[in-house]
Amino acid sequence: IFRAITMGKPVIMGRRTWDSLPRKPLVGRTNIVLSRDGSFKPAGCVVCEDFSEAVGIAREQAEEDGAREVCVIGGASLFEAVLPKARRLYLTEVHAEVEGDVVLGPIDESKWREVRSERREAGPDDEYAFTARVLERG
Repeated sequence: IFRAITMGKPVIMGRRTWDSLPRKPLVGRTNIVLSRDGSFKPAGCVVCEDFSEAVGIAREQAEEDGAREVCVIGGASLFEAVLPKARRLYLTEVHAEVEGDVVLGPIDESKWREVRSERREAGPDDEYAFTARVLERG
């Protein structure tokens, strides 16, 4: 589901999120990675030191590609920074207790309305069942 949601849309992520991707870059979308390390220059992505610069590049690319959104896909500090400005949230709720190094803080759902929810059982590409939800600022 995540692949379908972000396909064709520029994605902005932090360096650790980039490092955690099993396959790089994410195909079918412009990958923009935030990093303060000037020597960080991996193939397949645009590296920015500044979030405003990343958003500007993403918006230009979205317009060029005919996409109506830019997606921020992690990490935690990036989510925290953009949440107050976000108009739509794509949430994946995994139905399992899994270890992770980043947890999204609580979302005040009274400020959002759910416009879509789809439960998926574990399958060939997913180890656990999950629910994909779309929330819009209400």
